Amino acid sequence: MNPIRSLLNLFRSKPKVPTIPVPSQALPGIKPYLDFRATIRKLQAEIPKRYITSELLTEANRIFGLIRQGTAVYEGENEVDFIVDTTIYETFSGRRVIDLAWEEREKYFDPDDHSALDSMRRARSSALCVTGVSSKESVIELYDLLVDCDLELVDIGLCESIKIRGARNTTMFTRLLPFGERYTTSGAVFIFEHPWNDLEGPYRELLAKIPEADESLRSRVAFFNLNRRMGMQMKMM
Repeated sequence: MNPIRSLLNLFRSKPKVPTIPVPSQALPGIKPYLDFRATIRKLQAEIPKRYITSELLTEANRIFGLIRQGTAVYEGENEVDFIVDTTIYETFSGRRVIDLAWEEREKYFDPDDHSALDSMRRARSSALCVTGVSSKESVIELYDLLVDCDLELVDIGLCESIKIRGARNTTMFTRLLPFGERYTTSGAVFIFEHPWNDLEGPYRELLAKIPEADESLRSRVAFFNLNRRMGMQMKMM
C-alpha cells in the first residue's frame, strides 16, 4: 500500500478535527485563487504517490521525534498533513521532492499545472502575525516574523476563521506559496491564539534542541512541537 494512504487510513475511523468554515458562495474575483488552490491540492495528492517512499517518511518521522517502539505516533490527522507537507517541500538527504517533481514536469504533469509547480518549488515556511483582515477579497494582512516584512495572504477558509475568532494576538505558522503579488498557503497551518512575545521564548528553546542542519526543517520541527504545547488543533484542507 502507498505509505501516504496508510498514514491517512489511521484516522478514517476517528473523529475529525474541526474544519475551518468556507462561505457557500465564492466572493467575486476570487476564481483565480480557487483554480490555483484546486491545482495545488491535486499536485499535493499526486506528488506523494509518485515520489514519497516509506524510507523518506520514516526519516521525517524520526526527525520529528514521532517514532515510538518502531511505529510513528500522531496526535491527529493535521499532524499527518504537516508531515506529508514536510516531505514534499523540505530537504532530505540533500534533495527536495518538489525539485524532483519540477525536473520531471514534462514527463508526468499537465502543462497547465507547471505554474503551480513553480510556485510550490519557490514556497517557504514562516511564522506570521495577523495585522488585519479584508473580508472583501479574503485577504489576510500579515507581518512575517522570521523574514521581517509585511505581506498579504489569500485564503478563504483561514480568513473566515480569523474573522470569527478575531485577529488580535493571532500567530500562525504555515508554508507560503507565491500567488501573483500575494501568497496562499500549502494547506498545513498551525494557529496560536498567543502573541509572538509569548511564543518566541519557547520556540527558541525548542529550536536549540534540534540538531538537524537545515534551518527550514529545524524551524518546522520546533513549531510542530510548539503546536502540541500551545496551538489550536485544526485541519485546514
